[in-house]
Amino acid sequence: MDLNLDLNIEQKRAMASVLIDIINADGQIHDGEKKYLKQVRKSLKIDKKDMQEALNMSVIDSLNIIKDMNNFQKQAFSYMMQEMIKADGEVDSRETDVYVTVCTAADIAVNPV
Repeated sequence: MDLNLDLNIEQKRAMASVLIDIINADGQIHDGEKKYLKQVRKSLKIDKKDMQEALNMSVIDSLNIIKDMNNFQKQAFSYMMQEMIKADGEVDSRETDVYVTVCTAADIAVNPV
């Protein structure tokens, strides 16, 4: 995955925060999820310090930042969320609920997972 989404650091942190919320939604952290998050971190050039900042972001702050992204960025992020949901080999309804909530709050079209 090589993405040129022209994201600022706050957008990257907000996206990482939501992806972590999806990982944690089912109460289990699977190897596939860790692998996909590492892939996203590498592609978006998110360092460990910024990941720590992402962990400390509030849901409201993350959603407000994501809502202000352009449509191309939002669609790319929607894809990332869908891939994270599937990263553990199963689609959990709690992870899907996070996806739908984020999409609804941030004005992103909800696609089937």
